[in-house]
Amino acid sequence: MVNPVVGHGSRDCPARKAMRETAQVLFAVAFQPFFLLGAAWAALAVPLWTGFVLADIPLPVVLSPSLWHAHAMIFGFGGVILGGFLLTAVPNWTGLPEPRPWVLAGLVLAWLAGRATMFVGPEFGLGAVAAIDLLYPTALTAVVASYIVRKPQLRNLPPVLAVLLFTLANGMVHADRFWPSVETEAGFRAGLSVFVFLVSLIGGLGMPAFTRNWLKKQGATDRLPAEFDKLDAITLVTTLAALVAWNIAPVLALGPGFGASLVASLGAAASALNIIRLLRWAGWRTFSEPLVLILHLGFLWIPLGFAALALHALDRVPDMAAVHMFGAGLMGSMMLAMMTRATLGHSGGSLTADSATVALYGLVIGAGATRAYTALAEGGWEFGIIASTALWSAAFVLFLLRYGPLLLGRKVN
Repeated sequence: MVNPVVGHGSRDCPARKAMRETAQVLFAVAFQPFFLLGAAWAALAVPLWTGFVLADIPLPVVLSPSLWHAHAMIFGFGGVILGGFLLTAVPNWTGLPEPRPWVLAGLVLAWLAGRATMFVGPEFGLGAVAAIDLLYPTALTAVVASYIVRKPQLRNLPPVLAVLLFTLANGMVHADRFWPSVETEAGFRAGLSVFVFLVSLIGGLGMPAFTRNWLKKQGATDRLPAEFDKLDAITLVTTLAALVAWNIAPVLALGPGFGASLVASLGAAASALNIIRLLRWAGWRTFSEPLVLILHLGFLWIPLGFAALALHALDRVPDMAAVHMFGAGLMGSMMLAMMTRATLGHSGGSLTADSATVALYGLVIGAGATRAYTALAEGGWEFGIIASTALWSAAFVLFLLRYGPLLLGRKVN
């Protein structure tokens, strides 16, 4: 007779023990499953779209392939990395425990369901597609908000507002199916704007601190990054105003030429102020440590993107130039910078970039630059898309090869 305590159906059987140990490692820190999924999705989704554009490979998605591409990057890739960051950072900021493994597992399943449902045809039901796709950002908003409710502090409010706006932006993409007056592109602009402002806000606080700490370890005592002051506050307000203008100008009747002038003026101001802000952080002194330098190089996409916005408002460059500077450039480089730093820091590794990390940084910067140039160039866009796709996917495949074992093979601190 099989003993029910130690038999094949018991909790002590090797298969269940292995599954339990894997789950303990995978959900030891909130960002682990999210970073893995985000990197895998980033490496896969862009080649799928490129295959459709250049080789007519069928892409059976609910949205048009071009809109699906934007959705997959902003709300798929961006959404899962945003979740991994906030679910690790917000508990740290509030001094509360990270979400329990079953909460993280539920969020992961909701994200996966959202990605899968975008591949079904309209016969599945547009309402059901929207509801399933919105499960993840809605649940993420609720989890992040629960921390702020328990520790109500003004400084912890921006992450809740950001993820709420991100959820509403995703909803705007689907709302176009039911209310034609809602533009799908408006949802994409709003979602991308959330990331730009979060990098400007949170990155603008963390980058100088990381740089200052590293420089002090090298023995530096002068010319350290500037502390947050009125210039930073003015820059943040101007950045927010430029993003709001970018979002509302296409949908509001602001008068002949007024909307374009508003976007051009605020975009130029945001670009100039962010350049000044970046220069005050002494990034040029960190060339010997790419793990710090990448933060400054990634942040550079913000002033470049706003400059492109201003020029587009003046009919000088295509709008896709700014979109890809913020998307492929800013999101790609800053997310990989954050993912590598967080993984090394929580796994007990040395906070220094090895050759593989330097290579993946170079690949993602090259992908952003190539894609932005392709949007600006008048010809050769096929080669540009192929090159940027190859560089982008290679960067995230290399992240999985280098950092996947740290995220899966050992329990982080």
